[in-house]
Amino acid sequence: MKETAEQAALEHVPLSELEKRMMYFVENDATSCADPLELNDEFEAKYDTAEYEAKIAHLLSHAYKRLKAESPEEARYWDEAMNTLYSGDHYLPVMWHGKRPSENLKRDPGNKVIRCGTTALMVLAVMGVFIKIPNIPSWVLGGLGMLLFFLCILTMFFLAQQGYHALRTRKSESK
Repeated sequence: MKETAEQAALEHVPLSELEKRMMYFVENDATSCADPLELNDEFEAKYDTAEYEAKIAHLLSHAYKRLKAESPEEARYWDEAMNTLYSGDHYLPVMWHGKRPSENLKRDPGNKVIRCGTTALMVLAVMGVFIKIPNIPSWVLGGLGMLLFFLCILTMFFLAQQGYHALRTRKSESK
């Protein structure tokens, strides 16, 4: 991925043409390069695989974080591309810690804000419907009210967490 090469340049990490070509390696796909097995043999003769995978994983991680901060839309394209690569026998996803992008997004505080906020809105809608139903037990509305209150507090917590993370990221990038 071009973002990985850009990240290597930003971090002053040397990345040879062979290392770049190896990122696109697909063992069972002759269209990925002229001779995939020859490429693999050439690579293994010059590089330590474990060191290379750690180096690329580091660059991928930093490139993805940078891309998410600079252009969330481009980060979504990255996720789509990685999901496509997972459907084949590509080498790049192996170095992306073997995780699908959707697994990486689960840790994103922004997703927690959206999930909690959406759930709170759904509970509010259910409460609105239940209020119009005659003879509904008061404990049902009371329980939904408590759930709504808890979800609102949780949403605000995740929003504050996301803001704190953004400030920390901004401060560390400015240094």
